[in-house]
Amino acid sequence: MSLADTLAARGQADGPRIERVEAEGRTFWIKRPESLSSRMRVQKGDPRAAFARERAAHERFAAKGLPVPGIVASGESFVVTEDVGTPIRGMARLSPSDPAFLDALARAARALAAFHAAGETHGRPGLKDICLRDGGITFLDFERAGKGDAALDLLVFLFSVAVETGGDLPALTAARDAYVAAAAPATWDTARRRARLFAPLGHLLWPVRRLLHGNREFDGVGPFLRFMAR
Repeated sequence: MSLADTLAARGQADGPRIERVEAEGRTFWIKRPESLSSRMRVQKGDPRAAFARERAAHERFAAKGLPVPGIVASGESFVVTEDVGTPIRGMARLSPSDPAFLDALARAARALAAFHAAGETHGRPGLKDICLRDGGITFLDFERAGKGDAALDLLVFLFSVAVETGGDLPALTAARDAYVAAAAPATWDTARRRARLFAPLGHLLWPVRRLLHGNREFDGVGPFLRFMAR
């Protein structure tokens, strides 16, 4: 039995939604449809249909040569992919101004621009879904692929940088500059205009700052909005 057949058989078996598998000295990941209660199905829809859309997006991205994990085996109820390294979120939290992280961040920004140049959107390009291995960047999690436009992708990406780095200005600048250098200028202009619409949010959240202080996403709002207003 080939490696692909072995992994396909494992994917078809019962298991957790995300499963790590070791085979022939290598690491692979199996993803299966989400298991939802009847109430959650009403809210989120059919998980198998959502999984089919995500798998189709993954296959489309791969066919276009975009930085996504290689698919080793797949079926209606599973996808097996190669391991692509570690999410750069960990680097962001440890040392956001480290040159190695800033380089990875710039690579991620250029990779995101490649999605947009190909007419695609990731949908939720947060640092937890962007991996680094041997200098290469790979994007994960395509549940929201195709939703929104390039400007929204860029806003989500930069907000994630603000959240994970504590609003580190060099990190935000490195991400922005690398994206702008690789993408259509109109995308940054559109993203900045949209961000300015949310400027009043900082004032509205002021009364609850003590209650929410320490929440990474809340703490990232102010630095993100200030950066986008520069």
